[in-house]
Amino acid sequence: MKIAGCIFRKSEIREYTRATFLAHYKKREFYITSNQGYGKAKEPGKTRFYLSVMGDDGIYDVDYYDDFNNIEEAIEAALKGACLNKEE
Repeated sequence: MKIAGCIFRKSEIREYTRATFLAHYKKREFYITSNQGYGKAKEPGKTRFYLSVMGDDGIYDVDYYDDFNNIEEAIEAALKGACLNKEE
């Protein structure tokens, strides 16, 4: 799967649905979900996602929530937040 110039190997993706993305990439654990306790999106048509990117050392690169049109946009934002995106 390719997003923002980054290629996630199928063997490293544990879950990928419209609501949740859980994968390992570049020694980081990505967890993105719309099943969160931060309320509903402010704009109609968008979904609120919680984004978490943690390195193998236990330090968070990304840990916040925001509103996106779909999970792919949320994954791209997580990649940018962790400074891993290759497209600018």
